[in-house]
Formats: sequence, structure tokens, C-alpha cells
Amino acid sequence: MLHIVCREGYMKHVRFMLDPKNHVGGHDLEIDARDKQERTALLLAFTPPKMTSCAKKQPIMAEVAANDEIIRPGTPDDRTEIVRMLLEAGADPNVQDAQEYRALHYASIYGWTECCKHLLKHGAHIDATNWPRQLALHLACKYDNADCVEHLLKSADEYAPMHGQMKDIDGYTPLAFAAESGCNDALQALILLNPKAKNEPNCSSFTPLKLAIKAGRTRAASILLHAGVFRRKSALACASEEQRVYFQTRMKEEAYRGEGKGRRKSNAVLKKLRRESQDYKKKGDWERFNDPYNGNKPYFYNHKTGDSEWEPPQAWLDLHPDYLVENRKRMVCGPGTGSYWVHRID
Repeated sequence: MLHIVCREGYMKHVRFMLDPKNHVGGHDLEIDARDKQERTALLLAFTPPKMTSCAKKQPIMAEVAANDEIIRPGTPDDRTEIVRMLLEAGADPNVQDAQEYRALHYASIYGWTECCKHLLKHGAHIDATNWPRQLALHLACKYDNADCVEHLLKSADEYAPMHGQMKDIDGYTPLAFAAESGCNDALQALILLNPKAKNEPNCSSFTPLKLAIKAGRTRAASILLHAGVFRRKSALACASEEQRVYFQTRMKEEAYRGEGKGRRKSNAVLKKLRRESQDYKKKGDWERFNDPYNGNKPYFYNHKTGDSEWEPPQAWLDLHPDYLVENRKRMVCGPGTGSYWVHRID
């Protein structure tokens, strides 16, 4: 029963069940009992209100006004109080579920900073990892919870630099997650904490700068550029047309401010961005390719919509008016055979 009321977030029911006066027959409540997924009442208290059984059966959310006919799921504030009561009643803050997630991991995912404070106060291990080898700091950065990141870094104290450079199973550091999710305040703090991590690639050789650009986080990319990260061509090549304009302006400013080698490097990157931008304008959204599985038959791919067509679209023909003339069908004689076949001249 304790598992159910904690999962649904019924704060008053939890308070009633934890009170020793209400224990039937003098039996103590087994507060760390586990269900089939190895979850205790403390772990179930981190069920989001919209994921409870009550919310799934009824079209309601935590912020909807109370209804007398139904029992609403608990709000995040109610769940914070439930976590505090369970911890004071002796619940183990370091228990793991089947996926090796702990209560501190869930609190970091949902951004419940007060729960993080209660858990750390009662002895939660800040350096514990789940099965993908992620700290609570990784998850707070991944889900853009800057307040949790700030509190976790303060709590880690002298171990904070070590936590800032730890990699998970895919090679992501907390800084890489912050860059990809656009958690800019956390990104700045992590760069100051461990400057070496700003250029650390993951297992796919993606640097934090490339992750930020691919995710469209222009502000995060700007923070990384200001911190002096490596300007890899593969990272800047992922930029959209709008981002290219921004990076061109930024590189131009750096070229004017820089001197010697730094100025020459900035000018080289600026020229490359301009050249790629001009090439993009020349070919537009549609680009022509040859299909090797269909006899190198030409087809056309739209980079924005992802559509592909065998026949040249009108938008592409407008940019290449000589295509139909240059690629007309011609009869060519086979040498020494007298046979004929039709082909296209590219």
C-alpha cells in the first residue's frame, strides 16, 4: 500500500502510514520493501504526476483545479514533502532499481532541487552512477536543470572537477550534455570548472561545439567559441544557413581583433564559411545525386524537407536552366557491333 500512495503522490496518506500510532498490531512498516522492478517507496515517489495511474485514467494534470469526484495525483511539492518524510522515517537514499538508478538520479532528471538537498543531507552518494555510467550531474545537464547542476557542483566540493570530466558509456561529459541541451548557465560553470573538457569528443567523435551546432543551440555554441574551443571544420559544417551568417560575423570580428597566427586561422575559417554559403545559395534546397543501385540513375534530394524525386523539380531547374539541354537523350553507336543504346551525357 505504501508503494501505491507514494507513486500517486498522496502526501496525507503517506503521513498517516508513517505514523507509528497507526501501525496495526505493533508491526513496524517495512519502508524499503521492493516491487517487481526493484523499486522502493522512495523511488516511486519520483513518478511524475502526469505518469500516475490516476492521471492516465482521468484526463487531468497536477495544475488542474481539484475535483471532488476523483483523487488527484500529487504535485511536485507534495512529492518533495513525501521524500522528506520517507528519509526521516529511515528510507535508504542509496537504493537502486533494476536499471541502477537512484533517487538522486531521478531528482536530477526532473529538476527537483529541494529533493536533491534532502537526499544529500541524508547521505545520498553524489558519485553514484547508473548502468550507462552517468552521474546525477550528467542527467541534470542533459535535461537542462541548471539549479540542480549548481547545487550538485557545490555539494561535490573538491571532487567537482573530477565529476565534470567523467564520461558515460557513450563518451558524453556533463559539459557535452549541457552544450547539446542548451543549459547555458551550467555550461559556463563547467567550462570554468574544467577547461579541458570543452574539447573532449564523445564516442562518435562529436565535440561539445558540434553537438551544440547540430542541436541548434547557437547561444551554447557562442559560449564555447568565446571559451576558445577548437574550430573543427566538421563542426562548423553542421551549421544551418542562419547559423552560418552568425558564425561568419563572429569569425570576422575575431579576425579583426586577432593578431599573427590567430588572425590567419580566423581568416581561413571565415573564407571557408563564405565559400560554403555561396555554394549553398547556388544549389538551393535541391541537390542532384546518382543512385549506384539503379545504374547511377540521377535523382534529386531536398535537404530541408527530406523529399526525393527522380524527375528534376522546377525549383532545381530554375537554378540549372541548361540541364535538359546538356542531358538530352542521344543515340550512340556501339564500336564494331552496329548496335545502338541510349545513355545520358552528364
